[in-house]
Amino acid sequence: MKMIRWTFMLLIAALMMSCSTYRGANDTGKGAIIGGGSGAAAGAVIGGAKGAIIGGAVGAGAGAVIGNEKQKRKDERRRARETSNPNL
Repeated sequence: MKMIRWTFMLLIAALMMSCSTYRGANDTGKGAIIGGGSGAAAGAVIGGAKGAIIGGAVGAGAGAVIGNEKQKRKDERRRARETSNPNL
């Protein structure tokens, strides 16, 4: 049973890394994917299938919030750069 859990965790980690390198996704989406996968993996280890569902949902929500804040800061920096140097 432990081997299945570790295999599941490694699979989730590999999927998260592949999704987080997709250039078309914004930081909110990346945060939700990474948070959801991490939460699901941790939840599966701690509480089985029910824990994976709860952990995935909580992790995705937290990851989306964090990613959204990161995206806002990135957009603010970009706007400040464009305003200070309009020739770019």
